[in-house]
Amino acid sequence: MKKLVLLALVAFAVARAIPATRPKTEPIVEWARAKGGPYARPVIDPVLRWSANDEARNIAHGLLRRDRVWGDLPHPSKLQQFIRRWSFCGDCQDPWGSPYGILVRSDSIIVWSLGPDRTSDTGDEIRTGGSRN
Repeated sequence: MKKLVLLALVAFAVARAIPATRPKTEPIVEWARAKGGPYARPVIDPVLRWSANDEARNIAHGLLRRDRVWGDLPHPSKLQQFIRRWSFCGDCQDPWGSPYGILVRSDSIIVWSLGPDRTSDTGDEIRTGGSRN
């Protein structure tokens, strides 16, 4: 039975990691939150955090690749549109429904999610990025 539960969790994590299948997993997440209450959080939250971190990393790598190959990035006002078009992140929102934040510096690119509480500077944010050199 434990192996079956573990297999189901792994399958769920993989489905959450693929943006195109994420909407199909929403009913499962909502059901688990409603039925499991606080007992579901230790299982669901790490999967959602992993999914957000993976997607933020993919966005950052896509922007860094564009910067290295073409030597430029889209204008800041066009950045979200560019990401939606080329990163395959669907609606480009984290698992909690907030858009990913992007900071382009002269030496690096940082992509972040506000995390489960949807508020900045509370310690549960997810940040990733890389060097532009």
